[in-house]
Amino acid sequence: LERQASLENIVEWLGRLMNHAIKRLVDVYGLTHEESAREFYLRWSYFATCFVRDLTLNSAPSFGSYHLLLLMLGDYILYLGELYSSQAMEESLRTKLEVR
Repeated sequence: LERQASLENIVEWLGRLMNHAIKRLVDVYGLTHEESAREFYLRWSYFATCFVRDLTLNSAPSFGSYHLLLLMLGDYILYLGELYSSQAMEESLRTKLEVR
């Protein structure tokens, strides 16, 4: 944000961050993709809420802009979580069909 990155760069960064986090949760903790996406969203929501709270308490003039950005990114995370879950389910079904 300091470098005034474009929205596309922010969304790309968030996608990479989510991919990395979900892969780690699946590999290290043995969670499913769906559980990993939920865990990522839970943590994202917590930190976003803390950030918005601090902006509110400090009466930051940029509150509205950051609030809208965080809402949009939260929706994007939900979309990616659904996408990853459906891809994992599709792969699982494809594997089961190939076995038979």
